[in-house]
Amino acid sequence: MALRISSRTWFEIALVIFVVAVSIYAHLALGYVCPLPWPDESHFLWPAISLSEQGTIVSPELNPERPIFWMPPGYTALMGGIFSLTGGSLTAARTFSLVCVLLSLFLFIRVLRQQRCSILSSLLAGWFFLNAYFIACG
Repeated sequence: MALRISSRTWFEIALVIFVVAVSIYAHLALGYVCPLPWPDESHFLWPAISLSEQGTIVSPELNPERPIFWMPPGYTALMGGIFSLTGGSLTAARTFSLVCVLLSLFLFIRVLRQQRCSILSSLLAGWFFLNAYFIACG
C-alpha cells in the first residue's frame, strides 16, 4: 500500500526545511554579532556551567561573596546537562536556543494544521519565524 502525502503536507515540509536552512545560515553567518553577548547571558549560563562542572548552581563568577539566583533553575538544569556533554560555551547555549526556536516553528505549524487553518497561515508563520527577532533569539 502506497503512502499518499497531500500537497499541503509537502508544502509545509518544504517550508520548514526552508526556514530551518535560512535560520541555520543566519546563525552561522552572524556568529556573536547578532545579538552581541548581553550581560544576562552570563547570569543564566555561569550557574549552568557550575552545575555541569561542580554539581551546584552556586557560581562564584557572578558574586564570590553570596549566591545569586535570578530565575527558577529549570533552564539552568537543562543547560547544565547540555554543558556536561558539550562543555560550557556560548556557542552551545546559542545553538540550543536555535534548536528551541526551530522546534517551536514545527510545533506551531502542527497546531495550525490541527486547527484546520489555511495554507496561508503556515506561510505567514514561516515568514514570521524568519524575522530579525527570531533570528536573534536563535
